Amino acid sequence: MSAPERPPINKDEVEDLRRLFFDKYSADEGGGIFDDRDIDRVRADDNYLHGFLMIGKMNKQDALTKMVDALKWRKEWGINDLTFEAFPDWALQIGGLYSRGKDKVGRKILWFKVATHKKDASRAEWVKKYIAFWLDKLHKENPGENIVLVEDMTNAGLANMDMDVIGFLIKCLELRFPAVVGMLYVYNMPWYLNAIWKIIEKLLSEESKAHIKFLFGDDVQQYVSKDHLPPHMGGTDTYQWVWPPPDNEDSVEEISILQNTMDETFEQASDNLSSPAPSDSPPDSPPGGSGDVVNGTEAVTNGDVRIPPKNQVVKKEGDVGTAK
Repeated sequence: MSAPERPPINKDEVEDLRRLFFDKYSADEGGGIFDDRDIDRVRADDNYLHGFLMIGKMNKQDALTKMVDALKWRKEWGINDLTFEAFPDWALQIGGLYSRGKDKVGRKILWFKVATHKKDASRAEWVKKYIAFWLDKLHKENPGENIVLVEDMTNAGLANMDMDVIGFLIKCLELRFPAVVGMLYVYNMPWYLNAIWKIIEKLLSEESKAHIKFLFGDDVQQYVSKDHLPPHMGGTDTYQWVWPPPDNEDSVEEISILQNTMDETFEQASDNLSSPAPSDSPPDSPPGGSGDVVNGTEAVTNGDVRIPPKNQVVKKEGDVGTAK
């Protein structure tokens, strides 16, 4: 069963919700219970308001109540000010939550490695903020698009099941970041955690249940191609999150720019590599490039952009750590 499709935006409904909000809260502009940056978003982002209309089942008053609650929470938690540097090293180094790759329909994947998390009340608030940070980051980077959350329960046990954090995640998915996660794939949940899942299930709305799928073994390959899956899922992606990135790594911004360029040019570079070399090319120069070497493998130079070979791991947008 596939998840219900996201309904198209109704501009009139969105504008009505926007008008209701500003009729009631225009006096708050300039500082108050909301973050001014979120006020600007309400003013300009139709997709954002559409998400609240969806969880309000197109009832504008209900949507307004949910949106106001979410906006107040964002201000209280300082969501717009969260950056990687805001978190303690342990939160970044365990590699329990990160974005990498896409599913077969092009949605970005947020990976949640459950086995890396141990219940610890002293760290719970940071874990919650880190979850919120990633959801907000991907939401802003992909306006109007869904993402996929893969909850990888490989090697997870009772010690990894923190009901406080799970309850927070559910609230984020249903209310704080509405219509952001298109599917939640729960991978390899151990049978002895079924009883806990029965408890979690009671916290979910019927709408949310329709967006959850349990996968085991190679089932995940129906939805994510092998080159975007780690080896224990039958994939070929050997990426591992590492923080901080080594000093000789490109900055996060440079990595994102490089990946955006590569997404547009890699197919063309692949065609060049598979074509015969022009007759006037030097014998030791690969087709379409200058013969640069990346980790002992020739790479193609396309204009000012240096395209690594396919088998080299390159971090994509949102992949802030580096591969081992």
